[in-house]
Amino acid sequence: MRRLIGLTILSLSLCSGAAFATTPAEFISTYVGQLGRQQALKARIAQDLRNPTAGQLKECTDGSIALSKNLHDDAVALKAMSLTGDLAKMAPTLINLYESKAVQHLQYGAICSTMSKSPAGSKTYLGAAGAAPAVLAHLAATDRVIFQGMPLIAASLLPPGTDIRNPGTHLTITKAQRLKLVADIDTAFDAGQKPLPSEIGPNSDAILASAAILRAFLTDRKGVNER
Repeated sequence: MRRLIGLTILSLSLCSGAAFATTPAEFISTYVGQLGRQQALKARIAQDLRNPTAGQLKECTDGSIALSKNLHDDAVALKAMSLTGDLAKMAPTLINLYESKAVQHLQYGAICSTMSKSPAGSKTYLGAAGAAPAVLAHLAATDRVIFQGMPLIAASLLPPGTDIRNPGTHLTITKAQRLKLVADIDTAFDAGQKPLPSEIGPNSDAILASAAILRAFLTDRKGVNER
């Protein structure tokens, strides 16, 4: 009977979710996949609305709506994760950033839609076009926050309390797991066709730069089973 009770308690513990916590490697694999898909959708959206064609405005409208939905879905996926440690503390911020970008992309899509339905040069057309830079600036600022948070996400693969600046510290994952994450980044951002930036400057795309620094981190470090 005692053994049966013990097994029942263990079963309840497993079902509670404690045994299904999302590991840092699993989180990062999902996260880079999300960023890669978002970046691919962003490529459909014209960033310069000074002289757009009708086709560009339609693609801008449709792409913005699709990206907004994708961001919302990604936020829901992050909420569903059972994270621990620093990642659990960071997750609410990442979710808020996604939701903020989702709203901004809907606004940008509305701008493109208004322009597509208005005569070029009309008051309505020019008013919509004039609102675009502020929305793009807000999106760029949000992406910079995501970029600034990437070192903290990378640090989740190090032992607690480790100085991320010490390149000699081994990761808590194996070599195979490390290489898989590198491959995940390359796949998510189609790095075989469009290599990630090797140098990062003020005008670099913040999301591509985020992927680049994470990839460099994983490439430069060694796994727990590597010498």
